[in-house]
Amino acid sequence: MGDKELITLDPIWGLPPATFVSNNMITNTMPVATIYPQVPVFSLGLSLYKAKKAWDKYDELLNHHGFKLTKKPIKVAFLADNFPTDSFQNEYGESFINKITDIASQGAGELAQVLGARTGTEALKKGAATLQKIGGAMGGGAGGIIERVSGGVISGIDTTTKALNTAAAGGGLGAGGARAVGLINRMLAGARVDFPQVWKNSGFTPSYQMTIRLYNPAPGNKTATLKHIVGPIIAILLLGVPQTQDGQTYSWPFLQSINCPGIFNLDPSFIGSAAVIKGGDQQSIGYNQRMGIVDVRLDIGSLFNSMVAGKTNLAQGSRPTLVDYAKNLIAEVPTEEVYKSPVGYTPTPVPLPTPTTVQRATTRAVQTTTPTPRVSEAAESTFDKLISEARSFLGS
Repeated sequence: MGDKELITLDPIWGLPPATFVSNNMITNTMPVATIYPQVPVFSLGLSLYKAKKAWDKYDELLNHHGFKLTKKPIKVAFLADNFPTDSFQNEYGESFINKITDIASQGAGELAQVLGARTGTEALKKGAATLQKIGGAMGGGAGGIIERVSGGVISGIDTTTKALNTAAAGGGLGAGGARAVGLINRMLAGARVDFPQVWKNSGFTPSYQMTIRLYNPAPGNKTATLKHIVGPIIAILLLGVPQTQDGQTYSWPFLQSINCPGIFNLDPSFIGSAAVIKGGDQQSIGYNQRMGIVDVRLDIGSLFNSMVAGKTNLAQGSRPTLVDYAKNLIAEVPTEEVYKSPVGYTPTPVPLPTPTTVQRATTRAVQTTTPTPRVSEAAESTFDKLISEARSFLGS
């Protein structure tokens, strides 16, 4: 397919339809992630392989489907249904010493408990004494054999116990050896030692889910549907579907490096699952059955099961480290000017009204005539006469 026939995709997928008023405001209020397609490259050492950017292969596949990128890297604006969560686990368990000291079988421990014995020699002695009594009660040849054997066991236990006590008292085994003999004797009766647990493993489980909502401003227009719906879906799925070389077999898909400054950074990572919800939650479908909205939900995971901390400097993207984790938390994205005109928009200049010249008076007018009185002389004379007559009537 020739380059002229390729449809150029928007620089950011998942933004609502642009307007002159709110385009930059919407961009500022939505989290935007950058994505780099990668392929594994074998490397010597314990890492097995490293992830390498694979723009040539990605562009080749995207062009084959009739689309091309405006610029790189890929940028998607997403809705955080479940905001990114990082889980760290440490697993501790019993050490091999617990298994070594657990020398008494479950049956031996239960038998010592039934006999009321606290040590192995005590349990054997009480068990033999019980058998001796049973043999004496049985009588006959068999009973006599059991009685004699049991008595020999008791005698041997007494001899061994005395020898151990003598050795311990005489210092032949030393104080530590005597305590060890006593400890083993008690463990033979099922006693347990509570050793501290030891570290087994650690885990790092990032849970990142993003919903990329694709808007189609004109479902009736084929070009708009290809540019705003079909193209972004193809471009996103190319990151996570397996690839084929012969049309019959298929192999691994792209790996990714996904970075959302201040929120998360997975390098390298993989797309665990992708869901294409046609019509979105609003079920926005045109009368011609073309999509008005499509939600693409991605579950992203890390190729590593742990995060490490240390002074060793590791190459970016070799594995998750606490240093890279902290760098991402402090990172930020420059915001767009809210009142800036969109690219390609030239405002029409509005002429300002011509200011009116106002002449100020340079001299103040001088009043030369006496102003006309508000009350005439006749009315004033009549009013004074009436006041005088009222005072005379009141006797003042």
